[in-house]
Amino acid sequence: MLDDILVEARKLCEPDEEERKRVAKVAQEILQKASEVIAKRKIEGKAVIGGSYAKDTWLKGDCDIDLFLKFPTKIGQEEFKRLSMDMAEETLAGYPTLVRYSEHPYLEGFVNGIRVNVVPCFDVEPRRWISAADRSPYHTEYVKEHLKEELKADVRLLKKFLKARNIYGAEVKTKGFSGYVCEVLILKYQSFINTLTAFSNFERGSIISLGEVPADVRLRFQNPIIILDPVDPERNLGAAVSEESLATLILSARSFLKKPRVEYFKIPDANQETSHILKKILDNLILLKFKHKPRSPDIIWGQLHKTSEAIRKQLEIRGFEILKVSEASSEKDESAILLLTESTTLPNYVLKVGPEVYRKEDTARFIEKNLNRSTATWFTEDGRIVSLQERVQRDIVDVLSSILKNPKELGVSEGLREALKTSTTILTGKEALDAVENISWLRKEVHKFVSTDQLVFNSA
Repeated sequence: MLDDILVEARKLCEPDEEERKRVAKVAQEILQKASEVIAKRKIEGKAVIGGSYAKDTWLKGDCDIDLFLKFPTKIGQEEFKRLSMDMAEETLAGYPTLVRYSEHPYLEGFVNGIRVNVVPCFDVEPRRWISAADRSPYHTEYVKEHLKEELKADVRLLKKFLKARNIYGAEVKTKGFSGYVCEVLILKYQSFINTLTAFSNFERGSIISLGEVPADVRLRFQNPIIILDPVDPERNLGAAVSEESLATLILSARSFLKKPRVEYFKIPDANQETSHILKKILDNLILLKFKHKPRSPDIIWGQLHKTSEAIRKQLEIRGFEILKVSEASSEKDESAILLLTESTTLPNYVLKVGPEVYRKEDTARFIEKNLNRSTATWFTEDGRIVSLQERVQRDIVDVLSSILKNPKELGVSEGLREALKTSTTILTGKEALDAVENISWLRKEVHKFVSTDQLVFNSA
């Protein structure tokens, strides 16, 4: 039964010959164009194809071509940035492009419907990295050398399994498992099933390594999962993986092994489920929707995460219990913060707990600060002075409206302060439901926010 399911799953993962030819044509054309650009500039550099395409581990209908522009180390950082972007633009001239960011900016383009990433890096010796991208060509060579042909199907199965659970990709938005991590895991465990078995028994802080484990590894890395990069053992590939993504993989592995089904490799269409759950929690869901200037997805998701955590903190300081917080974005010029609260209204009174009366100066300061605000004041059984105070604002919408007038003081991302202050719409109840049902980018993220993975939880 398991073998039959894996055979069906491979059909969802494996690109056919027609798709291979179409992607290969784009890869060849873009490599030739990049090589011509380098030759025209008379730079001692070279263009190489990397990533999942070069390693032949890409998924059916989901191929990215990573093209690396390798520059000599004698070029300074400023000239590197200027030349690399100029040359990337020349390489992708005539195609729609978007500037993306890692340590250095790089250019993403779409050539005949295929995403092409033109990434600058330095042509360095191993362990002499100048930029983060310098390792990537070595990653490609390592996998090509060590990954046996028969294991490529297992890599694809793992990628598809993770993608269906929304934990594939190491970018800020997902905080999951990168394609390279998938390849390293299959190299370690030698099959898709072995990998799931290992994660079904995973213990926090476990170390995954293809070689010797340095003695000080636990001193350098305190992450819940440690995956040593075989190209650079001083780097933890698991640092990008969130606790939530790791927990999702652990439980998904257990449930699949217990009751394997081909549905684990399919992204669920759960609009109806989302609407059903949303209607139940609607009175406790708050959406902050706002417009902002367009920016790279890599930047906006980082700014949104920082902003949502800052808003959560400020609401909790004011007495609200925030059950869950997340972000959503069109990745163009609109985004949203999603808040699930225990209650949208606070009690009439709050109790401010002061110091023990034996602390003379602290007690005097507490009385001076709170006496005029107090409805009543008394001592607790352990000798602390307390002040019962009436809340000025009790409704979460009023509180949010008030604090968003001064977003700088909230600690939100600087890049979103003006947008929050001037364009935020606070949606609750039916307005929130209407927005979710009518705005596609918002509906997609709200589904992730509120849905329960019935396939996983029902089988675990």
